[in-house]
Amino acid sequence: MTTKVLPLVCTLVRFSAVAFAAESTWTKPTFKPPAEGMYLASGCYASVGRLAWAGGYAHTEWSPNWPVREKIPELMRRDNQGNTVQYWCGGEALVEEAKRASAAGMSLMTCCGGGSAEVAKRVRGISNWVCYDLHESFSFSFYEANAAAAKGPAADDVLRACTLKTAVDDFVGKVRGTTDRLHRDGWGLLTSSSASFHLDYLMLGGLDAPGLEFYPFADTQLGASLCRGMLRQFNAPAWHAYLAHDWYSYLPHTNPYKMDSLRTMLQLQYLNGVKILTLESGNQWSQSNLCVDSPQSHLPAIKAHQIGRWLSAEGAAKAVSPDELKEAKQKFSWIDYRSPVVTKYRAIVSDFWNFVKENPQPAGQPEAVVALAKGNHDLATGSAANVPIAYAYDLARVDHHWMCGEPERSWDLAKGVFWPKPPIMKPNRNMFYSGTPYGQLDVVSFADKKLSAEHLLRNYKAILFTGWNTCSEKQYKVLCDYVKGGGRLCLTIAHLSTNDRRNYDFFTKDELVNGGDFSDLCGIKVKKQGDRFYWATGPSPEKNCLGLVARRRYGIMGMPLGDVEFTGPKENYEFLAVDDESSRPMIVRAKSGKGEVFFVNVWSYPAEANRDDGTGCTEGSKGLMGELYAYVARISRGNAWITGPDFKTPDADCDYIVYSYFPDAGKIMMLNLDYDNERSFVLHWFGEKDFITLEPAEFRIMDAPKLDPEERLNAPFVNRPASR
Repeated sequence: MTTKVLPLVCTLVRFSAVAFAAESTWTKPTFKPPAEGMYLASGCYASVGRLAWAGGYAHTEWSPNWPVREKIPELMRRDNQGNTVQYWCGGEALVEEAKRASAAGMSLMTCCGGGSAEVAKRVRGISNWVCYDLHESFSFSFYEANAAAAKGPAADDVLRACTLKTAVDDFVGKVRGTTDRLHRDGWGLLTSSSASFHLDYLMLGGLDAPGLEFYPFADTQLGASLCRGMLRQFNAPAWHAYLAHDWYSYLPHTNPYKMDSLRTMLQLQYLNGVKILTLESGNQWSQSNLCVDSPQSHLPAIKAHQIGRWLSAEGAAKAVSPDELKEAKQKFSWIDYRSPVVTKYRAIVSDFWNFVKENPQPAGQPEAVVALAKGNHDLATGSAANVPIAYAYDLARVDHHWMCGEPERSWDLAKGVFWPKPPIMKPNRNMFYSGTPYGQLDVVSFADKKLSAEHLLRNYKAILFTGWNTCSEKQYKVLCDYVKGGGRLCLTIAHLSTNDRRNYDFFTKDELVNGGDFSDLCGIKVKKQGDRFYWATGPSPEKNCLGLVARRRYGIMGMPLGDVEFTGPKENYEFLAVDDESSRPMIVRAKSGKGEVFFVNVWSYPAEANRDDGTGCTEGSKGLMGELYAYVARISRGNAWITGPDFKTPDADCDYIVYSYFPDAGKIMMLNLDYDNERSFVLHWFGEKDFITLEPAEFRIMDAPKLDPEERLNAPFVNRPASR
């Protein structure tokens, strides 16, 4: 890197670190749930009676002239659409909307609106204020902009100087600058509704209530697990689910489950413990053009060659001929408040709201005694898509490691085990709804420097590492204390690398935390990188706890094993999988203190150790790492779980079942995702075993023991300092 560019990078990093560490003077916002136990909101939009947006046939969107925005709060109250309205406006406009919401007896929240401290004071004085939704305000785009400003060869030098830490520090500092201002101005509880897997960094930047935009965030159960884990980790009072069903459910209206899928999503969020639930659109006018037969497709489509580019609302209106506008107005009834689709939306929301009023959302959160670890500096997009982590395209151009790869595929591996998506939307693919055959999980973030072993032990029997992790001495100490205190831990050698530049394929032994000496953690010392191996197999002709036997081969692996030394007594170790040629250990079960570590002795992330194309491979195989994850979850169960009729493992029917147990309220909830077939399973709860059959799409609630805090995991850690 040239001397000329160096001060620029150092200044940026120094600024971010100061912003990250700055102390705030505002009072932490509080949250009081309503009598229904949750806020159910609808997004409210101005109806303008013209073309709203255009970008060719596929992106033509018309706005009807009814309902006018001024009437929406009263319409929402009249039609039983929940208890809250959400507006995309600020300033004096938001003050006026606050008056209308209050007059209709509706609570109020804003999305990307706001205004000055004076506006905040007036709005909150008028209405029952819920929260400020930052929506999609933040992204990891800082370095691309500064590289462009540097110009020429210096731009690539700026990019090559970036590390995961500098990207994170800048992002968190940027978020903190906004959240501190909004808190000082008196906007109260701050939440979000983007589809960003970096929710943990938003929390570190000052967000009060975790939130996600579901459907764009396609994995519903992973999203709920992430929100719930952040809620516990940061002592948040609630979490927020923003449902973009109208836009992103994708199913055509010819699919018989199109509208049923909205009911399913509402039930899932209720079952998952949401306390703030927003329907983005659909129950006022149908906006989406993202399904092949959307109501918008019946109105005039603006040809791409007529406009040549994307147009704003104003520009789109000018692109419309009088005849096209006349034709559109004749069909506004196809998309507005009167339309069949919108009427169906309101009926489903009304039915759900009646259910909630009769069965208020239970206090607390579902029990989740197993957590997936979101590692330090994990900037995954949520899956191993063909995009770079943090969407940093320019960074990926100069360093291919920034593209999604092996660490991100490890998240996909975990999702396939814990959240299988059964084929319930035929002929279309089910992209959003998954069963919970191994129960509810949380996602816990190791990016949080205040994360303690005490918090982990109070909440989780087992922690499974998946994607990227930049390990540190402090994190290593937390993991050691967690295991010695009785926790179970599953990870590979890659998760103990301190590498900060995404070098996940050729990191060295010198980059391992504590020099590769993991004696305190699990009694194993990595001396060096060993030779590559091809096949993993069981160590004995007898089945072990993973069901492995000798000659049943998993692979081809093609990755190095660690050359390891065992520093504890022999009885502390059990080899669960070995190299088939020399019996070198691949998976070691190591006792440590009161706990144990499932140490995967490979020089890579879990996805690369999950190949199953060898002797005895079967259809539907979870793979070797998948079997390991499932086994650890099975021996780490809470007070309620499900299996097939063998009373031991989940069967195929369990892939269709979503369930949760609320210890604060003493409720067990169960949902059959299958719209066409009943599904049966065994419910194990507090020592009892009940054979349960749920009818197609049945949602059932049953009473269960209510636990005191000292009787359960997931108890709030009240002594944790605020995240600011």
